[in-house]
Amino acid sequence: MGNRKPPVLVLANPKAGGGLAGELVPHLARDLSELGYPVDVFQSAGPGNITEKVRTLAGTWTALAVVGGDGTVREALMGEPAAEMPIAVLPAGTANVLATEFRLPRAPRDTARMIEAGAARTIDTGFVVREGKAPEPFVLFVGAGADAEIVHRVHEKRAGGTLGKLRYIAPILSQLFSYKPVEHWFVLENGDRHGPFEQVIVTNVTSYGSMWKLPGRITPDDGLLDCIGFRAKTALQLLRHGVAGSFNRLRESNKLQTWQAARVRIESESTSRVQVDGDPLGECPVDIEVRPLSLRLLVPGEPTT
Repeated sequence: MGNRKPPVLVLANPKAGGGLAGELVPHLARDLSELGYPVDVFQSAGPGNITEKVRTLAGTWTALAVVGGDGTVREALMGEPAAEMPIAVLPAGTANVLATEFRLPRAPRDTARMIEAGAARTIDTGFVVREGKAPEPFVLFVGAGADAEIVHRVHEKRAGGTLGKLRYIAPILSQLFSYKPVEHWFVLENGDRHGPFEQVIVTNVTSYGSMWKLPGRITPDDGLLDCIGFRAKTALQLLRHGVAGSFNRLRESNKLQTWQAARVRIESESTSRVQVDGDPLGECPVDIEVRPLSLRLLVPGEPTT
């Protein structure tokens, strides 16, 4: 009895990935059990369920294993797990940007072995701060401009269904054909104001939407957020940025500029919606800050930090 391993809590959004997450859960639970771990499975019945489950956790756990997409990971983080709690992710969403960034395994058995190995990367977490609301965490990025408009349109048409990459095609085309640029500015912690830019991203990772590679030496554990501003007065200019990102050819220029900051504010000349980790989140202005080394993410191989 004294050698009994602490349990693993599996948190899942069973609808993620068109139902893929729900299909993977029993396989992960079985593989963890075969490794000697007691397993507690919690499957969300709706938005906010996973957050509440994490918020009310008690006792000792080997790890939290999140099965779902980037939005499911963010929902778990909103429950404010202890900084020392290892988080494992079995990707089963639409874009799975976090999995792409850290080369996380896609098979339940490999995820179980990763949990058993216990190799971790301690990384920064970002927080969006809005007046009258509690700080809201993110692990990937915040965007305002065309990307946020697309995210909002996709979620408005979701109607309780599941998301797949094909659902983005119509909103992307609609955004290009009806493109109305809005000017944005970064206001850094030292008071410097940079802009205007038609598309802005504040990021902690190099991957964007699992297709783009963002420019610069972006590091998820340096205590800083990377602020990237794109100038795109026309839909054609916006499309050029997209094509360049797809081929890892985004470079700093008069059309693309970058800064680093621990705190930054995004402002806009007129109404501009915001997305965070691929989910809709209100409108500009938003304040964003970083909490260094606040997330212990389980990764394959040896720990980096």
